[in-house]
Amino acid sequence: MKILATILLAITFTACGDCENVSDAVCKASKAGGGVILSTESSQVTPNGVKVRGNSSVSPSQLQLIDAGITGAVADARISGYARDLNYDHFAVYTPPYRCEPSPEQRVPSFLVRADSYDGSEFDQYNSKGVGVKDNIGVVYAAEMVLDLGTNGNEAQMYVCPDASHLKDAVRHGAEHQIIASNDNDYFNLTWYHGDGFYHPLLPKRTNLRETPRRYDGKILIRAVK
Repeated sequence: MKILATILLAITFTACGDCENVSDAVCKASKAGGGVILSTESSQVTPNGVKVRGNSSVSPSQLQLIDAGITGAVADARISGYARDLNYDHFAVYTPPYRCEPSPEQRVPSFLVRADSYDGSEFDQYNSKGVGVKDNIGVVYAAEMVLDLGTNGNEAQMYVCPDASHLKDAVRHGAEHQIIASNDNDYFNLTWYHGDGFYHPLLPKRTNLRETPRRYDGKILIRAVK
């Protein structure tokens, strides 16, 4: 089982401070607005129309993987009866300006995000002192982050590691949250949290979720997803 971490709308992070255990690139990223560096020096469009932005261009095969991630989410959304915000050009994918690094336990290509109010779970914590050790630095590994859910006419934006091994899944997982948010508020309230049986794929809509919905309040939300 491979675990990816999803962050929905991460909005507030402190400056770097005690980042001695984190790479310089990550430390600089944590000082940027939203905890990640958004670059538009390179702007591409996939064959199907997804916008891809970053510090440098991605390859044609990576563009195809991004399309494949959106295609899978959209196809299963239609099975669920969803029809809103399913066009490829509704989605935009940002990539980090530095190389992603594998998460400690699951070895999933990830970027690091500063989040001092959160020290991670067994899936996504930044544990420089060993497997399962919480270090109180407040940095987590994430393979994908939703920047904008894309509701109310907004562009659906996500931030992903472009590594080919997980790119298709990372894009699909972000798109699932965005599509659900646009089409099914009750299901979104059930599925923004991953744990206790809540995991990707979320589409087609699953009917075996019985837990009381958790209300999304705009805080930093870290998700472990299968």
